[in-house]
Amino acid sequence: MQIDPAIAAALAAAPSTLPADVADIEVASLRTLYEQSARMARRPRPETLRVTDHEMQANGRRVTVRLYRPAGPKALGCLLFMHGGGWVIGSIESHDGIAADLALASGVAVASVEYALAPEHRHPAQIEDVEAASAWLTEHATSLGIDARRLAIGGDSAGGHLAALFGVRAALDGRASPYRCQLLFYPVVDSGVETPSYAEHAVGPGLSAGLMRWFIAAFAPPEHHGDPRAFPMRASGLSTLPETYIVTAGHDPLRDEALHFALRLCGDGVSVTLRHAADLVHGFLRLRHVSERAQAEFEAAANWLTQKLGVPVPARAPTDLT
Repeated sequence: MQIDPAIAAALAAAPSTLPADVADIEVASLRTLYEQSARMARRPRPETLRVTDHEMQANGRRVTVRLYRPAGPKALGCLLFMHGGGWVIGSIESHDGIAADLALASGVAVASVEYALAPEHRHPAQIEDVEAASAWLTEHATSLGIDARRLAIGGDSAGGHLAALFGVRAALDGRASPYRCQLLFYPVVDSGVETPSYAEHAVGPGLSAGLMRWFIAAFAPPEHHGDPRAFPMRASGLSTLPETYIVTAGHDPLRDEALHFALRLCGDGVSVTLRHAADLVHGFLRLRHVSERAQAEFEAAANWLTQKLGVPVPARAPTDLT
C-alpha cells in the first residue's frame, strides 16, 4: 500500500535530519536536530493539563519523570511512557507533545521517563532507569493522585522495546508486574534480524535499516543480542506479559518483527489488539497533526487506554493485576 499522501507530502517538504551514511553520524548533532524538529511540531498545552517534573536517583544517575495529569477524578489511571529514538536520541522534551496529547485524549495520567541514552550509557542502563521509575511511580502513586491498581506501560519504537522488556525481565526475576496492560507503537523487539521489511524499507522513510542497525550496536554489544534480558523477542515464553495493544506501520523496517511479536504473544495466550497501519511510516506519531490517518491511529490507541484504565476499580476488587 502507498504511503498516506499527507505524510508523503510532509516528508517531502521537510529537510532530512539524518545523514546519508551512518558512518557520518555525530551523536550530538543528531540529537540537536531531532530536538529542534520536535520543538517545531509542539503545540501549547491547555491549562487543564497539570504537568510536573520529578527527579530520582537510579544507579548513580539522575532520572526525571514528567507527569501529565489531565482534569478528572482524584485518583487516575496512569501510563508509564518511554520515548523513542533508538535509545540514542529523543527525550521527554522531544515527546512532550505526544505524552501530553495521550493524557488529554485518554483521560489518564502519563508519566514520561527521561532514561539514560546510549552510547554513553549502554544496556542495561536504559531498562534499569525504567525499572527505577516504575518503582518510584508505584511507591508514590497515592501522593501523585494515581490509582496503583490502574497502571499501563508503553512507548514508541525504542520506548516500546523498553516497555515490553520490563515485563520480560520481571518474569525472569520472579517479580510481579504492576501493569495491567501495555501500549506499543511500532516497537523494536529484536536485535536486528534480517526480516523482509528490513530489506523492503532499507532506506526508510522515517527509519532506515542501516540506522536501526547502528542504533542497536550503540545500545548493546553483540554478546547481548541473543539475551532475553536485552531483547524481548529472545525470551522463550511471553505468557506473563500483560494485555497488549500494538500498532505496526507498513512502511517500517521494524514492521515484520513487531508483527511476529504480536503473533507470539497471541500464541502464548496473551490478549492482543493488533492495529496494522499499512499506509503509515515509522514515527508516524510525530506526524499526527498533518495526517488524519496518523491521528486516527493515535486516537484509537488513546481510546483503548481509556477503556482499560479510565474506569475506577471497585474498592474490594483484587489488586493483583499482572
